Amino acid sequence: MKRIVSVLIAVVMLFGFTMPGISVYAEGETFDINGAEVVTNYESYEYRFKEVKPSVKVFVIKDGTREKLKINRDYTVAYSNNINVGTAGITVTGIGNYSGTAEGSFEISPLDIGEKGFSVNQIKAAYAWIEPVYELAYEGQSIVKGTDYTVTASGYDKAGVKSATVTIKGIGNLGGTRSFKTNVYPNKVTGIKLKKKKATSVRISWNSLKNTGITGYKVYEVDKKGNILKTVADVKTNSAIITDLEKGKVLRFRIKAYKKQNGKAVFSNISSKVTTYTKPAKVTANFACRSSKYKIYVGWDSMNCSGFQIKYSTNKKFKSNVGLAYAKGSKTSKKIVVDKANTTYYVKVRAYTTYKGKKKFGKWSEKFSTDFGKLYEYYSTYYVNNPNRTTNLKLACKAIDGTIVYPGDVFSFNETVGIRTAAKGYKPAPIFTGPTGHEDGVGGGVCQVASTMFNAALYCNFSIVERHQHSQRVTYCPLGRDAAIFWGSEDFKFRNTSEFPIKISMECSGGKLTCSIYTNGYKNPPKVTLDVSRSGNHFTLRRYVKGKVNYTTSSNY
Repeated sequence: MKRIVSVLIAVVMLFGFTMPGISVYAEGETFDINGAEVVTNYESYEYRFKEVKPSVKVFVIKDGTREKLKINRDYTVAYSNNINVGTAGITVTGIGNYSGTAEGSFEISPLDIGEKGFSVNQIKAAYAWIEPVYELAYEGQSIVKGTDYTVTASGYDKAGVKSATVTIKGIGNLGGTRSFKTNVYPNKVTGIKLKKKKATSVRISWNSLKNTGITGYKVYEVDKKGNILKTVADVKTNSAIITDLEKGKVLRFRIKAYKKQNGKAVFSNISSKVTTYTKPAKVTANFACRSSKYKIYVGWDSMNCSGFQIKYSTNKKFKSNVGLAYAKGSKTSKKIVVDKANTTYYVKVRAYTTYKGKKKFGKWSEKFSTDFGKLYEYYSTYYVNNPNRTTNLKLACKAIDGTIVYPGDVFSFNETVGIRTAAKGYKPAPIFTGPTGHEDGVGGGVCQVASTMFNAALYCNFSIVERHQHSQRVTYCPLGRDAAIFWGSEDFKFRNTSEFPIKISMECSGGKLTCSIYTNGYKNPPKVTLDVSRSGNHFTLRRYVKGKVNYTTSSNY
């Protein structure tokens, strides 16, 4: 039996060594892959800022047959020099039933900077004779100028629209070229000087940029922070005369050079700021009056300036007892404490502009005094000389005469005259007791004083706060233009809507009663037209100023 088994083994071994395509190895023996075919999908790969690791296929010839091995079962792969441009190496090491190593390679080619992912960033723009600065970036990766790329520029010797050429060329790991046009901006204007400054004009000059190809310059007025307010000059030469400047103002200017080309323009950076000033205009003073025993009240027209200086004196020529007061530019009036009561003060005002910490004054206004010297408006009515009634008229006029009403304040007849009583000297005189009746009453007739004042206030264009009609028609003023007074229920009130204080003068003599309004101001009231229309017993008064109705009241008699 043992002999039979031995024979069979010998036969099998004989056939194993002699039959084609059948290899028999001793236990533990491996196949050496030295010289194996190492293959990648492509012969060349683009640079990617990191290791390039293409997939690798390995083939061996075993007994005349090309056989593909399996990675991580039959072999492992290692790479070398596989980051930068050049030839990268592949080392395949046999494992399992395979031993030895095999070598392969592939090429890493430059990454073209024209591909998607690259961006060009401007660091500094081009100016005449100043080269622009650009940098290249790629999806957040670090790229080094001079190592990975170069930047060159040409045509930036003069200002122009898209007149310079910038070329970026990849080197080392990067390849390709990018070229584009860019603006060349004019240089910043320098050397600004102000010359020949006059009341409302100034000559401004600066260093010329003519040799850099610019077209012209724009001069701007700017605010305190340097922000542009408006263009004040557009010139081709390096100087300009700025005219029509506001008086009483600190003025600031900045300049830009520009180049116009093909319907477009490029501008320089704005220059530094240059500052000057204009003196204020002559002040027009509105009024000067007393506001209390030891105070004077001065007013003037608003104007452009930093502030106002007020000079006051009891001497017409301002040679003695002189005082000075100041007010900020936004103010148009000032109350000043003085040391003399019941004395006329003379006043004048001038404006100033503050420039570099110093006051630059304009001219003094005309001289004003605290006496109310200008007749603003008046109105008269006539009366029959009934002794008692005339006494009442004179007492009411005396109570009102000399009253000063300041801008915005309200005059009240009842508050000013007070209750009419016999103790004050008022006499019984006829008063209306309804639509038809009348009787004597203490203070009768004072309604004529109120009616006269009502008409004067209408012509002054003052705001009428309160007015009442009589129960019957009166003869001393036009119908619809009367004002009834009765203590405790009916008052006449108006508001001083002018810009200055007024002084009321009341005169009663010779059958004529006159209400005169005086001011210290120079202005006249607007032209007023009064119209009373009638419909039966109904009368409507309308006041027109500049063609528009601004007050209406009605009466029924």
